[in-house]
Amino acid sequence: MDKKEHLEELLIQINKKFNNLKNDLGNLGENKLLLITAVKIMDEYYETKKKVDKKKEELNDLSKKFKELKSLIYDYRDKKESEIKKLNLDHENLKQEIKIIKKNTKI
Repeated sequence: MDKKEHLEELLIQINKKFNNLKNDLGNLGENKLLLITAVKIMDEYYETKKKVDKKKEELNDLSKKFKELKSLIYDYRDKKESEIKKLNLDHENLKQEIKIIKKNTKI
């Protein structure tokens, strides 16, 4: 959508709001209706902006929690990998000790 189409769409929306207010409130005069239309549009804009800001805040909170969780997962993985290496080393040492014991008992 280019700028011209976008402006035309905005004008259509403003015109709809203006006509709805004119039907609801009667003929108060064009200037008053335009002012009320502008105020209603700004109200909708700020309500939408508040909702968007709240969603952005929620997204930031979720992003922080995800990063914390990701960090915990990596820490846990690193710890477990270290434990596995130690267990493998202990296992190899035990196998060597058993070989030595078997060799010494054969003599």
